[in-house]
Amino acid sequence: PFEVAAFSTVCAWPWFFAAQLLRRCWREREARRRQRVACGGSSVALPEEMLPGLLVEFLGDRQRVPWLFIRALSGFGGLSFTYLALSSLDLGDATALFMTCPLYAAVLGACLLREPFLAHDALGLAIGIGGAILIARPGFLFGGSSLDLAGVAFALTAAISTAFVFISLRKLGPHGTLPTNFLVVSHHKCLHGAWLSLAGLWLSGQRFVWPSGLRLWGLLASL
Repeated sequence: PFEVAAFSTVCAWPWFFAAQLLRRCWREREARRRQRVACGGSSVALPEEMLPGLLVEFLGDRQRVPWLFIRALSGFGGLSFTYLALSSLDLGDATALFMTCPLYAAVLGACLLREPFLAHDALGLAIGIGGAILIARPGFLFGGSSLDLAGVAFALTAAISTAFVFISLRKLGPHGTLPTNFLVVSHHKCLHGAWLSLAGLWLSGQRFVWPSGLRLWGLLASL
């Protein structure tokens, strides 16, 4: 999985940058067109004239970069620890533990974003988690073998990491205090995902294998 993440990042980065460049060119062209109509003539900025400002906008400013990194790190952690949990636990047990994610997201939202957490929110959260447990029917509640502690730790870490994904997206979303274009958020997820994937390969002791064949390269490019 670390190799797939690394190669999909390399393939996706140029597309994100090109989309952001086209978006900025279109916005600049429209602004200049309105200025021409109002002032009686003006030139349209060329793409190369916008590149310095585009890089700052695309990479994020000092306020947004920490939250963009949290989004990338938590997303990578959520997927990685979910994979590890599913390799150690039954599907029902891993799902039940992962479904505690809304609880962590609600608590973190109240602590970090100062969002209200009222009694009816707690009731709805309890009903939702209870329903997920009844559907998953984990063995440690409905009878079965004892759980692997490492798998439990992986599943809970995945739930907490995913909760941070929701918190960071709320902060960077259109209704947050640091609204950020979704292309910038996606770019940072892929940018940090590349080196995190390589670090994951090294820490897990896996060997890096270069993709071979047009079919595999096509699948990676489609990601």
